[in-house]
Amino acid sequence: MVNEKIIYEKCESRHSYSLRSLLTICFPSDDYSQHFFERGLKNSNNSCTYVAMKIGEVIGAITAWKTKFHPNCTYFSLVVHPLYRNIAVEAELLDQIKMQDLTYPLQTSISETNYFLKDFYEKNGFKEMRRTYLPLLHISKMKGLYESFIKKYEKTNVSIKSFKEIKEDENVTKRLILMVKDTYEQTHKKNPPGISDVHTWGELIFNEDTMLDSSYIALSESNEILAFAFMHEGENNQVLELGWRGTKGVNNANLLLLLTAMQINDANSKGYECIEAEVDSTDPYSLEMLKVFPFSTTPSLITYQLSNVENAMNIRRLAKTEKPPMQLLLLADPSERMVEDYLKRGNCYIAEINNQAIGVYVLLSSGPHTVELVNVAVDPKHQGQGIGRRLVMDAIKIAKSKGYKSIEVGTGNSSIGQLALYQKCGFRITTIEKDYFMTHYNEEIFENGIQCRDMIRLSREI
Repeated sequence: MVNEKIIYEKCESRHSYSLRSLLTICFPSDDYSQHFFERGLKNSNNSCTYVAMKIGEVIGAITAWKTKFHPNCTYFSLVVHPLYRNIAVEAELLDQIKMQDLTYPLQTSISETNYFLKDFYEKNGFKEMRRTYLPLLHISKMKGLYESFIKKYEKTNVSIKSFKEIKEDENVTKRLILMVKDTYEQTHKKNPPGISDVHTWGELIFNEDTMLDSSYIALSESNEILAFAFMHEGENNQVLELGWRGTKGVNNANLLLLLTAMQINDANSKGYECIEAEVDSTDPYSLEMLKVFPFSTTPSLITYQLSNVENAMNIRRLAKTEKPPMQLLLLADPSERMVEDYLKRGNCYIAEINNQAIGVYVLLSSGPHTVELVNVAVDPKHQGQGIGRRLVMDAIKIAKSKGYKSIEVGTGNSSIGQLALYQKCGFRITTIEKDYFMTHYNEEIFENGIQCRDMIRLSREI
C-alpha cells in the first residue's frame, strides 16, 4: 500500500474534509500544532498550501504564510500521516514551497515531543532559533506566597502605577510604548518586527484584551520607567495570561518580580484559578520570572529557521568551455580517470553562492528514457544544510524537463549517508553489482570503517 504512487498538488476546497481528518489523527492532544496549521491555512496572507494525496486521501500537507508584524520571514506548518513518514513525503512537501517565491528565512514551530519533525528539520539544514515555554501557575497552591514576594521586593522609593492610571498621561504612555518596542526588538533579533510606527505599537499595548488595572509600570522618583508587566484576559474565563515584560537595566530585575507578584495577587482577588505565561528562551526578563515563581513544568515549543543559504544558491549547467570543479567531484568519486570520462559524455551542473561553487552533480544519458546521476558532491563547509538533497531534487527536475521517464544512481555499499539521501529522495534499490569497486578502481576505498566493494544501484520513476 505504501509503495503506490503519491500525488502532490495545490490544496483546494475539495481537500478540506480529508485535511481536517489528517490534523485530528496527527495532533489528537496537541491543540497548539493543530491551531498553528489552521492559522496559516486561513491566514489572509497565505502564500501557498500543498497536499500529498494517496487513493483520494490527504496523507500530508504543508501551508506557508506571511504576517504583517513579522514580515521578514515566511511561516510554514507541515503535517504527515504517521503511516507515511520517513518515505520522503515530508521532504517532497517542503520542496513544494521552496519552489515558490517566498521570503527567507522559512520559520516553523513544533512541540519538542514531535521527534519526527524535530529529526527531519535538524537533518535538513534548519537551525533551532529559540524555545518557548507555556507554563501554568496554580494560584490556589501558592497559599499567600505572592504576598511574601510583594513584601520582599517592595521599594519605598519606587512608585507602582497601573496602565489604567497612566493611560491619559501622554508623556508616560509614549515612553512606555518606546520601552516596550525596544525590549521586544532586543529579544527578537533573529526575526525582528516590521512595525516601527509608535501609534501602531500603542494600539498593540492598549488593546481590548489588555487588563489595564492589572498591567503595571514601576516609576523612579524622577518619573523614569524602570519596569513594566502586562496582563491579558485568557481564552478560558478561569485563566489569565501574563504578557510582555521588561526592565531598564539588569539592576531592576527585582522590580519585575514585584510587578508579577502584584498581578498574581490581582488574579487571586478576582477569583481566577490559574495564570499562564508564554516565555521565550531569548527573553531574559520573562526567564527571570520563571526562576522564582513556581510555574508547572511543561513541554516547550521549538522554533526552527531555514536560512537563505538555499535561497541565495544558484544551480546552473556548466558550459563545456568552463573548467569543472574537480576538487568537489573527487569528493564523491576518487578516480580522476572515471570522473573525466563521464564529464566528456554527460552534463555537469554546479551550485553556486556568490559565484563560488559549493556543490556539483553530473547527469549522463543511459538509455532513450533513462538518465543516470553519476556524481553528487557538496563542499564540506556547506554540508548538513540540505544542499545535497536540493542537488538531487534539481537533477530529478532537469531529467523530467528533458523527457526522461526514470533516473538512476549508483553508490558504494559503504556510503551510508548517500544511501539514506537517495532513498529519502524517492529512489529504491534495484540491483547490487558485487565487487564493482574492486574491479574498476586501482586503490582500495574505505568509508565509515567499511571497505567499499559493491555498487548499489537505485532508481526512481519521474
